[in-house]
Amino acid sequence: MSASSASEVNASSGAPGQADAAEQAEHLIRQQLLHIMSRGDVSLTMLMISDHRSEPQAFEVPISTELADQLLEQTMESISAAGAAELHPSMPGFKPAAHQWVYQPKTVGALAAVEAEISRPTLQQYDRGQKFGRQNLLVLRLLNDEGNDIAQLCQGFSPEKDLAPKNKILALWQGERFTTVGEDALVIDR
Repeated sequence: MSASSASEVNASSGAPGQADAAEQAEHLIRQQLLHIMSRGDVSLTMLMISDHRSEPQAFEVPISTELADQLLEQTMESISAAGAAELHPSMPGFKPAAHQWVYQPKTVGALAAVEAEISRPTLQQYDRGQKFGRQNLLVLRLLNDEGNDIAQLCQGFSPEKDLAPKNKILALWQGERFTTVGEDALVIDR
């Protein structure tokens, strides 16, 4: 701890500068969210990460332009919701309520291994036969015109659990990529 931060003590908890650091982090996150929302040069790619808590393995998932547009719209809605939410730093045992969002640096904890995996120059292509474990991540990457990451939205998934019925975007594997499907479609997997 530096000499300057040692003198900053939160009177209510006695913790050195925790309130100030949390306020600064929250302010920075809100600024970054606003910046992403105002950009016009954003594109989206999708990854699936298998076993993200133990041995993450990233797969690049080809998607149609229409599906990418739908996912980008949903991602921007999520970013807007995050900007309006109560933000909390990640802490062991903390269970966020519906109006609370948790943030953590990508270089800490389980996300560090995921970040290292998805930052590799080349990724394996998703194949329909790919088997996923019980703890996986779907990662929507927002990219600028140069192809650099500007944000990532992660959602855990398990092949053993159904998604909640709200806000579904349906997609179908067409042999080469995922494409969007209307809710009225009848899909028979052979």
